[in-house]
Amino acid sequence: MIFVSHLSYLFSHLLPFSLNSLKSSVLLSIFFILSSLPFSYRVKCWKLNGFLLFPCFLITLFWLLVRKWVDSTRR
Repeated sequence: MIFVSHLSYLFSHLLPFSLNSLKSSVLLSIFFILSSLPFSYRVKCWKLNGFLLFPCFLITLFWLLVRKWVDSTRR
């Protein structure tokens, strides 16, 4: 599950410093809580709920990237 830790590191650098949306803050906190769990629990979590967690992560990442792109084009 080193992959999750690397993704959380990458994810934190892709985010703008000021998050205006409560939705993105909640999703980020859930993701960082999951990425900071012990290794054995993360393995169980990904085996049992991986079909939900990974698509949610991809959707969240896509949404944040689109939002960042839209914000950069407005300036």
